Amino acid sequence: MNLNSAIIKICESTDWHYGEVWLPEEDDTILNLSDFRCISPQNSSERLAWEQFWECSKEFILSPGEGLPGRVWVSQKPEWISDVSVESETYFLRNKIAQAFGVKTALGIPIIANHRVESVLVFFMLESRSRDENIIKLVFTIITNQLSQD
Repeated sequence: MNLNSAIIKICESTDWHYGEVWLPEEDDTILNLSDFRCISPQNSSERLAWEQFWECSKEFILSPGEGLPGRVWVSQKPEWISDVSVESETYFLRNKIAQAFGVKTALGIPIIANHRVESVLVFFMLESRSRDENIIKLVFTIITNQLSQD
């Protein structure tokens, strides 16, 4: 699966401003932030802010169950957070970074193949939004379509 094209398609088809991909090590002990990302705002200052958000995030190495990507990795289920900036740092590890950049809503989506999470896609937007099952379904539909094209 081309993860970069999948997150770009998801950002283009939904209201997510930014998407990123977390990949587990082969031994499934840690998750690392990959270079794959999507930044959808056209405004250059917003694009720069999201690039800085990614730069601040790439030092994080997550254990199973740790942070949003780690919880999605373990549960193998999507997770929606309406406002990451009000969550504790133990629940949302990038709380201070989110506050600094005005990040609000987050969605984590597992990509599962052969009963194993191959990657975790995480999306963010600058507005606070309640969980939206239609958006979650749309994201899974896009991922399924991308998988069938590869």
